Amino acid sequence: MSTDEAILSLRAYVERGRPTGGFIHAVLCNDLMAAVSRADESSLANLGDICRYVYNRMPAASWGSPEKVTAWVVRHCERREVAS
Repeated sequence: MSTDEAILSLRAYVERGRPTGGFIHAVLCNDLMAAVSRADESSLANLGDICRYVYNRMPAASWGSPEKVTAWVVRHCERREVAS
């Protein structure tokens, strides 16, 4: 996964609560071992840039643990239900 592809996935996650693939999910959960084991060659090469984007550009409430990631997705699901 290129850095640009990762950022598109991360933006959809932040803006709409869209679940991500396994590699990005592991990054969001702050699980380095899982991220590295799920990364393809490109993702592994871009891991540092992806982590810097998450740390510097994303809301702290949206990443850092599995619980935070789940809560972020659930919060967006609830907003969609209220809006419909």
